[in-house]
Amino acid sequence: KIIDNIKETKAALVEGLIPDQISVGVLQGVLKNLLKEGIPIRNMVVILETIADNLNLSTDPDVLTEYVRTALSNTITYQFKPNGQPLKVITLNPVMEDKIAQSLKNTPEARYNLGLNPEQVTSVFEQVREKSDQLTSEGSQSILLVSPVIRRHIRKFFEPVFEHLTVLSFSELLPTVHLDTVGNIEINE
Repeated sequence: KIIDNIKETKAALVEGLIPDQISVGVLQGVLKNLLKEGIPIRNMVVILETIADNLNLSTDPDVLTEYVRTALSNTITYQFKPNGQPLKVITLNPVMEDKIAQSLKNTPEARYNLGLNPEQVTSVFEQVREKSDQLTSEGSQSILLVSPVIRRHIRKFFEPVFEHLTVLSFSELLPTVHLDTVGNIEINE
């Protein structure tokens, strides 16, 4: 039904994309991913155009969702940024981000534990819980800000334990957003 509504105003976009280049199932996967994380899907034209622009890179709904999230940076920024206040975030230490990115690149199984050993996983969970509780007690939303390359993997890693933790990437926020980093998660080697 959503697609039919878009067809009325952007027929060429819809007809050239669905089902010729992607299936309805892939589109549904992208929309489901967005809605699961509370990202509005009202701007279907941007969503469809972004999918069309990135089909040469991937047809995986999870990967396409990341491209769409970046294209929806205006929406995401205004959804999470408090009026006139800096956005309070938790970040990962750059060394940790690099280690995770390398693990994900080199070891397919790393998507389950991000390449961290059990002690490191426990430490990371404890640090995130502490900082997340701090943000919640201050009346702020718990947001973990990470690089775009690892965002979806970080989200899947934390989701079972931290249901209300929002994981955003730097590319999903407008450059004008002022950040207030309340915690930097680190791992011990």
